[in-house]
Amino acid sequence: MNCPTVDKLSRYADNLLSEEEYAQIHMHLKGCLDCIHVVKAFEAEEEFLKETLQTPSLPNDFASGVLERLEPYEQKVNRKK
Repeated sequence: MNCPTVDKLSRYADNLLSEEEYAQIHMHLKGCLDCIHVVKAFEAEEEFLKETLQTPSLPNDFASGVLERLEPYEQKVNRKK
C-alpha cells in the first residue's frame, strides 16, 4: 500500500486538500494504522498550539483597573518633584 507523504497527511489534518485528495486520503486512512497515527499526531499538535498560543481574554475593566493602581504611584512621584 502506498502511503501519502507526511506533507499530504498534514494538509489533510488541516483541511487544506481538494475534495478529491481529501476523499482519497480518507479512504486510505480506513486501512492504514500508521497514517492514522500520523494524522492524530498532527491534530493533537494543532490542539496543543491552539490551547497554548491562544491570546488570553481580559476582563472589560482590565485597563481601568491597571490605571487605578497606577494613580497612587503617580501622586508619589509628583509630590517628590
